[in-house]
Amino acid sequence: MPDTLQKVKPLPKGKLRYRHVIDTVEQGIRSGKYLPGHKLPPIKELAENMGLNFLTVRKGILELANKGLLEVKPGVGTFVAEKPIRSDKKTINIALACRKFMLEIDQHHPAIGAYLAGAHRRCPTPKYAVHPMFYGMHHFIDDIGDALIDREIDGVVITGAGMLDRDFEFLEANKIPAAMADAYRSNQPDDDWIVSVCNDSEAVLRQAVAHLRGLGHKRIAFVCYAHTPDNGAIHRYFSKLVFDHQLGDPRELMIRVENPDGHPHWEDLERVFDLNPFATGVIVLDEFLADVLLAGCERRGIKIPDDLSIVALQDLLPYGHRVPLTAIDGAKQNSQLVYHACDILVKLIEGKDVTQRRITLTPELVIKASTGPASVPHKGRII
Repeated sequence: MPDTLQKVKPLPKGKLRYRHVIDTVEQGIRSGKYLPGHKLPPIKELAENMGLNFLTVRKGILELANKGLLEVKPGVGTFVAEKPIRSDKKTINIALACRKFMLEIDQHHPAIGAYLAGAHRRCPTPKYAVHPMFYGMHHFIDDIGDALIDREIDGVVITGAGMLDRDFEFLEANKIPAAMADAYRSNQPDDDWIVSVCNDSEAVLRQAVAHLRGLGHKRIAFVCYAHTPDNGAIHRYFSKLVFDHQLGDPRELMIRVENPDGHPHWEDLERVFDLNPFATGVIVLDEFLADVLLAGCERRGIKIPDDLSIVALQDLLPYGHRVPLTAIDGAKQNSQLVYHACDILVKLIEGKDVTQRRITLTPELVIKASTGPASVPHKGRII
């Protein structure tokens, strides 16, 4: 997290200065810039960076503390409240449950911002309050179970995988309405009581193959994880596309990266470079596989896209790739997933009938520099 707020020009005298402090900090909390437990800079530093008087900033901070958004610890500092107090009983509290690994990668991971943008677009303040919470793989109850009850949460949107049957049983037993918002269809349970929104992974894969075939690629490999819930369906669909487009043997062209306990064996991806004849196009499941593949190409002197074109079915890295990656717009799509999940969740909270309990979105590929026309077919593999 940044240590300072953005510097602004001094404001006119009067109440506008005082309100500016409150609005700026509240906006930082709503947008996810300041997450629960985050320590704010000292008041003196805030005042200097905002071009305001110390007492003006202090007054704004104290009001936010009275509202339950901040917690002032004398001699320690000012923190975003871990358990915000409900200042308005009419406020609908929605928990936004995100995978903890995003924070481990980058506290400004774009997925968090995208999720929050979608949630706030459907559930704006002051009627709604969105609380980001983070759970580890298969530790949903352990990490945020108590908080869901203690904070008087009205409903929860769950993003990502890592849920167990007992987690859904916990939500149902505590009568907490829930909606899943995840990129992959099979990450969501079959239980009819929980609603879900997902991407049509098969449609994106179909777009990827069609795009590469349109560029003249006749041999296309697919790199995916050996263990993810959606792999069974997407493996079968890739095999069908291989046969439909006469690309070769799907057993040879499908490269599975072992990932026990969420720790991928990146060396498995090296098998892409052992294909003989060499594939001129490669489709990868996500941005992490793409980045490892791009690094491998760089080490071998394989030029992108002159020697090899790469398409990812998902891309949402907190940093840029070596080559701009052809993929769906991950930030936009994740925002859409959460928007629709929140829309269904609000209807459930308000006691309305929800007839459509499964929504599937079809994102579009954004063509970038990682794909180009197929080169002359390589004889043997590239070293």
